[in-house]
Amino acid sequence: MTGTALNSSSGVPAAALDQVGLAGTILTGCIPLAPTALSPLDQFLTARLLIDSERTTLERLRWLDGIATTAEHAVLLGNCLNRLQRFSLTRQHAALRSITHLLGWAHRRGSQPVR
Repeated sequence: MTGTALNSSSGVPAAALDQVGLAGTILTGCIPLAPTALSPLDQFLTARLLIDSERTTLERLRWLDGIATTAEHAVLLGNCLNRLQRFSLTRQHAALRSITHLLGWAHRRGSQPVR
């Protein structure tokens, strides 16, 4: 794959990772780094994955290279996935059902909504 940037741990083309989003990236074994300036990302990534300078970026890359395919790498991936849990389909479905019930829109399948 000449000319295509690859994720070093998974061999997945970097352009493909852009299309699958943060959760998909993590599921392929990639550890995302993000600038601290993107404040919402601190909700999804641990502090060790947030970068604020070139020096921090190089330090994090060296650290990530050193833990590749280790238990620490697996734990880090798990921590990232746990932080994304709020976006799981199961959790979103449960939240929507609770809201519709509170609003009085709950109804049996096949019947008209209660208003």
